[in-house]
Amino acid sequence: MLKRVISSFGIENDRLRLEWISASEGDKVRVVVNDMVAKIKALGPLGLPVKYKEWANEMHVLESEFAGKEEVYA
Repeated sequence: MLKRVISSFGIENDRLRLEWISASEGDKVRVVVNDMVAKIKALGPLGLPVKYKEWANEMHVLESEFAGKEEVYA
């Protein structure tokens, strides 16, 4: 479910990983962290500023559509 949520924000699913690791599995922690760092580096920058601009534009469109209609919803 979390992958669906982050996907709706424009974040790639590969940026999220869940691992169950015991405190006694230090080697596994190292492997998982190194693997995740490599994947994130390969994906590059997140790119959310572009999404923020798109969302801001969508909000401006909605605001202009509802301008003057506030009394109807009050």
